[in-house]
Amino acid sequence: EPCPMCLSAAIWARLDKVVFAENRHGAAEAGFDDALIYRAVASQDYTNIILCEQYPLPEASALFEDWKQNNNKIQ
Repeated sequence: EPCPMCLSAAIWARLDKVVFAENRHGAAEAGFDDALIYRAVASQDYTNIILCEQYPLPEASALFEDWKQNNNKIQ
């Protein structure tokens, strides 16, 4: 099963399907344990894992506005 990062990339890429051979439990047994990330995503609370602070900038919002107005983007 894809790790959280790969799953996010697949979703953002609008893939139709992801094929995998091993699941998260097998990955964890091999030393690639993403359980903490899965729990944070499920609870929608990642603040106990990593400090995240927002510094609102008009320039950042302007980038999204430019993207929304871009007629050449591929959905």
